[in-house]
Amino acid sequence: MFSALWNLSIRTRSLLDRYAPTNRLLRRLITREPARWPSFALCWGAVFLIAAIVIAVLVYLGLPEIWYLLFFLLLYDGAKFIAYALRGYAARRRQRRTRKRTATGSDRGQV
Repeated sequence: MFSALWNLSIRTRSLLDRYAPTNRLLRRLITREPARWPSFALCWGAVFLIAAIVIAVLVYLGLPEIWYLLFFLLLYDGAKFIAYALRGYAARRRQRRTRKRTATGSDRGQV
């Protein structure tokens, strides 16, 4: 039973990775040079979060509650893009620190 559930979750994830538009965009961003793409992902994340807020306000003002599905989808995608951007900024900071260490020679003499 656990094995079947595990296989189903793997297949669902691979299906979403291949065909969901935001996952395709994130995959393209991940394969690019990490220097400038985290800011692009952060902008897309902000757009998704703003759209989610607009949908929530419209539902509050009288749209059918089924629109909450779109709200949660936009909220999830916005959080996903912002998490990727923060991860990209952290990777860039790590690269700068290692470059600075190797340039100053502070790694020498350490065991």
